[in-house]
Amino acid sequence: MISQGLEGYGRFGSLSRVELERFFHLDDEDRRLIGKRRGDHSCLGFALQVVTVRHLGMFLADPLDVPVELVDYLAEQLGVRAPPHQHRRALQLSPTRPRRQPPSVA
Repeated sequence: MISQGLEGYGRFGSLSRVELERFFHLDDEDRRLIGKRRGDHSCLGFALQVVTVRHLGMFLADPLDVPVELVDYLAEQLGVRAPPHQHRRALQLSPTRPRRQPPSVA
């Protein structure tokens, strides 16, 4: 019985529209923090991390393991487009430009 409970720990189950609206609504403070990110995919990925930690109390070992309906609901709130084929891309970190290294002295 304990193993059955642990199996679902730290994971999302299926989410109804009512659950999405109750537990994953983005308030003004959330939107302010999310709005500091550049690009729709960065905003959506950050929003997914915010609601994941808030709901599960932890980050996922695989941050891409989120229900499609959650991605769609957050994208709807943010007014960004998240077609199904881009859901996984939404969470991937885009490479940042490396910091300039000072010239080496020989």
